[in-house]
Amino acid sequence: MRLRICAAALLCSMSLASAAIAQSDQERAGARAAAMQGVQAFQAGNYKDALSFMERAESLVHAPPHLLYMARAHEKLGNLVQARETYLKIGRERLAPTDPDAFREAQASAAQELRALEPRIPTVTVKIEGAPASGLSITMDGQPLAVALVGVPTPMNPGEHAFEATAPGMLPASQRITVAESAKETVVLTLQASGEASAPPAAAPVGPVQPAAGPDPSADTGSGSGSLKIPAYVALGVGVAGAAVGTVFLLSASSDSSEADDKFDACVGSAADKTCRDPDAQQEIENLDESAASSKTLSFVGFTVGAVGIATGVALLLIDGGGGREQPSAAKTRSLTPVLGYRFVGLSGRF
Repeated sequence: MRLRICAAALLCSMSLASAAIAQSDQERAGARAAAMQGVQAFQAGNYKDALSFMERAESLVHAPPHLLYMARAHEKLGNLVQARETYLKIGRERLAPTDPDAFREAQASAAQELRALEPRIPTVTVKIEGAPASGLSITMDGQPLAVALVGVPTPMNPGEHAFEATAPGMLPASQRITVAESAKETVVLTLQASGEASAPPAAAPVGPVQPAAGPDPSADTGSGSGSLKIPAYVALGVGVAGAAVGTVFLLSASSDSSEADDKFDACVGSAADKTCRDPDAQQEIENLDESAASSKTLSFVGFTVGAVGIATGVALLLIDGGGGREQPSAAKTRSLTPVLGYRFVGLSGRF
């Protein structure tokens, strides 16, 4: 019965208010139709439809009864915060003496219903631990929550809510809670630095300090006699290679010299005459003689290198085997240096 009276008062107030506001006839008619649909939906328990119809009616023609039904629909839907704000909006409106009585009745009903609603609204206090000096961001149900509300008991609608805090260089912190009517909840979001670099370094174990490990006297190091084996083997390898090269060039010199002699014997006219009369043959003989001479020189160099290398390798092996137990001082470092000269190849070293 009360809803029917309110609906009638709503339609009457809209008719009176429309005379003072310059809406078109179409807008006033549309607002009355939307308001009637809203009242019917509210009476049928379709609070979402009732809220939608009343919002459309209010957008066309302002009337406190529209807001009153919007607040009631919000309250039925569990949107207690939105209902409270709508009730407060009705109470703050200053009515003129010429406004319909239905407007004053809507204000009186809003004030009465607000007093009954306020104790039911729960609050949630969000606290942040480990927050940086700047860059903090907080969301509630995926929507931004003002950082200024941190630590403030904030009115919330009953139900489940998800909170998350993020900041540069920090791991996100989140918490989900279910808030009942009239409850006073606290959400604590603890931010921690991301990455291993921010973790405090592990303390080194305390114990006796061990001296730094020095060289093992018994080990075969570069300053001991064991290191002579490597240069000894290298010198022997150079000696064998030099001997091989000398042999090859010696055979080449012998071959060129023998061929030159054969060509000269074939070129001369008689045993008494030792002159080759053929210029081409004479030139070829001279070339073979020069090649033989060069090969002999290279053969000499190869044999010399081979002899020096083999002698040096044998000497190093003898030193390594005989006096290897004595550790030389830093000033007596062993060295091996090749020496090259005109028609001379050798090795110079310190042992």
